This record gives sequence, structure tokens and C-alpha cells, in this order.
Amino acid sequence: MTTREARVWLIDALRGVSGEPEAEARWMLKAVGAEPVLGGPTPEGAHKTLEGYIEQRKNGRPLQYILGEWDFYGLTFKVREGALIPRPETETLVQIALELQRERGLASALEIGAGSGCIAVAMAKFGGFKSITATDISPEALNVARENAELNGVRVEFQQGEWFAPVAGRAFDLIVSNPPYIPSAELAALQRELAFEPKLALDGGEDGLDAYRELASGLGGHLTANGVALFEVGYDQSDAVRALFKAKGFKARAHRDLYGIERIVEVNWALKC
Repeated sequence: MTTREARVWLIDALRGVSGEPEAEARWMLKAVGAEPVLGGPTPEGAHKTLEGYIEQRKNGRPLQYILGEWDFYGLTFKVREGALIPRPETETLVQIALELQRERGLASALEIGAGSGCIAVAMAKFGGFKSITATDISPEALNVARENAELNGVRVEFQQGEWFAPVAGRAFDLIVSNPPYIPSAELAALQRELAFEPKLALDGGEDGLDAYRELASGLGGHLTANGVALFEVGYDQSDAVRALFKAKGFKARAHRDLYGIERIVEVNWALKC
């Protein structure tokens, strides 16, 4: 089978399984060392590997977990069950964080809920922070995050624990988080691929806002006087999340992602909105 024939076969097999069969076919071929635009035969053993990929996709397993790695903010990250899959909308959070670091000379950063480590690692790779700390309650997620820091050649301090507990008594110039924000009742109705991701990283409680209540309650004791915090939110949660932080004495405003959705809430003590 040539690589072009393999591409056609994959796209046909992925129809009805994937919303992006052409893109997924391209990623699968890349993973087995085949490049369809060049033509020629597929590498030895590639057909059997690709058949395995297709079978896993038909069972609902996310492509990212099948391949074992994924790109985020121009970097490659290891991904596996136990850590949330990096998503393109989260790149908006990293972009804003890096812009704020340059504008304000922010020295220290904290990520709450590191997951795969994609946010902290990207900030460490491209930002001018003197130190970055990342926490997560899950030891499995932290193992993945540590691998990704090493893979991308950056230094991040990882600590296990819930919310701000691992950094008691410490304050940071920048605090970021992409917490769980899907309402519990909506989880079952979402695409079946989400069943493979850790529920702890997705379930935001009855109204999807439990994590933001925890973050709003603890933020004041860990944000420096001139510091800023950034939180990813669900597509319809910006107003509610800003209200939670304003009730704790903070100023807050929203930033839109590439799709025009108010995706990131920026919080600090003296933000002029």
C-alpha cells in the first residue's frame, strides 16, 4: 500500500468516527513515519499499526492518547490517561500570560492543576519568569508533567496537593489555572472521548463553578500586590466567574479566544475595567 492509498483508506475508515477524518489520517500517517505527499510505500509494519489506531478510535479512545503525544503552543507533549489532553483554546491563556510577563516583568508564576504540564512548560520555555511552580492533586498527572518538562528542557517545580495547599505561605506574581468547569450533569451527554480523560479534571460540580469558588477563596493569600491571575472558563461562564472574584474584592475582565468566546478571565487587585 502506498502512503497516498493509506491516506484514502484511513479517511474512509474514520468517517463517522471522527469529526476531522482528514486531519486524523494525517496525524496517524505521521506517527508511523509515512508522508502521503511524497508517495511511495508505507513503512514496514505500518498497516498493522494503523489498523490498531482505527480500532481504538472506533472504541472512542481519543487520538491524542492513541498516539501518545500532541502539540501545544509549538511544543510536543507526552499525553496519556491520567492527564487532560492539551487543547488549542488553552493556548490563549499561555499567550496572555507571556504578554503580561513581558509588560510587567513578572518574576514568579504558579499553575494550579498542572495536568500534562502544557501551560507551565510553555510559560517556562517562552517566558522570562525566574521561577514557575505547578501543583496538581493527581500523582499520575504530575508524572506526565515532569516528563514533559524534561522533554522540553525546562525547569518547573512540581508539588502535589489540592488547590493552594502545596504553596502555603507563598505568593506569586502570576497565578494561572485551567480548572474543571463542566457541570456534572452535562458530562454524560458530551462526546464519548471525554470518558477516557480524568473526571477530576473535567467535573466542575453542579453548576460548573466549584473550582472557581475555591480559587477565589484562596487567591488573596497567594497573589502579590501587583500580581495578576488568569483562569480559563467555559464558553458561557465568564460573567459568573468574574462575579465570584469581584465578590472577594478583586477586579476582573474577560479575554476572547480565536473563536470570539470569552475564554480567559483576568483578575487582580487593581485592574481598571
